Amino acid sequence: MTVFFDNGIARVHSGFFTSWRVTYIPTGQQLVPNPAASMQLSKVWRILQRRAMRAASPTKYAAEDVLFEVFADIVIFPDSHEALRFLELTPDAIALSMIREANIRHVANRLS
Repeated sequence: MTVFFDNGIARVHSGFFTSWRVTYIPTGQQLVPNPAASMQLSKVWRILQRRAMRAASPTKYAAEDVLFEVFADIVIFPDSHEALRFLELTPDAIALSMIREANIRHVANRLS
């Protein structure tokens, strides 16, 4: 399986013939997201990739990391406010918020 995100608490991965999976590292539990969350992740990820191809941004990979971090959180905590927002917002709105968060993190890292 290809690992797309690993922050020491959660690992997001997917295989060629398997769907998205999130491993909660402290317990080793492998969680399968609901189909709506998987579909939303795929749509937002494609939007991020298209926008990054048009304008080379230093935050391209940071935006993907933010996306996968949020995805891991919503799979681990499916009843959270963040999970509900992820499923209710449009893919474009989610992509924009991921880019904004990545830019904020990028600036904060440069200032520190």
